[in-house]
Amino acid sequence: MAISVADYSTSDFNSLLDYADALPVFDGLDGDRLANGAMKDLFRRHNVQGTIGLALLHKHFNLCDGERVTDLRGTSNPVTFELGEASTWMFSPEPEFSKLLVSMKADGIRGLCSYSGDGYPGRVEFTVGRSNVNLTPEEANLLPPAGTREAAWFYTDDFMDRGCKCNCFKNEKDAHSHGYTASSWLGVEA
Repeated sequence: MAISVADYSTSDFNSLLDYADALPVFDGLDGDRLANGAMKDLFRRHNVQGTIGLALLHKHFNLCDGERVTDLRGTSNPVTFELGEASTWMFSPEPEFSKLLVSMKADGIRGLCSYSGDGYPGRVEFTVGRSNVNLTPEEANLLPPAGTREAAWFYTDDFMDRGCKCNCFKNEKDAHSHGYTASSWLGVEA
């Protein structure tokens, strides 16, 4: 699977659905079946599961002209200069991936995300305002319980064998969070 990354686009980022709006679209597409079936098979067939995963594209906030969201040491913030790296990418021009997304009407709601590597302990990204801060699983246990949904899928044996999930959730104050977690860390059923 050959993948090329396009230039960062503030307007493309701002066109993403908010998390709460992306979930019904995902459900309407039978997103769990897509993520755990055809996409898993595609990633493994092309042997890219150790590098990238599948992401539910959504935004936390809008960007101003010239801003980009980058990740630097576990914190993502909008900046006007190149610092850190992007961790989620929109639609890929790779023919097989694109064709599958279009055939399942999932283009615009699905993208690619970087895989942190086998054996990492997990993290939970907690968004407040326009800042995304990554917490360890132990720190995440201090957050109020909330409903969770998967927002990214990784297909390595290590990730799947350990029962890890990449979840999004909302706390009581409507702050949005997502990150790489094992379901048991958040006290929810897988």
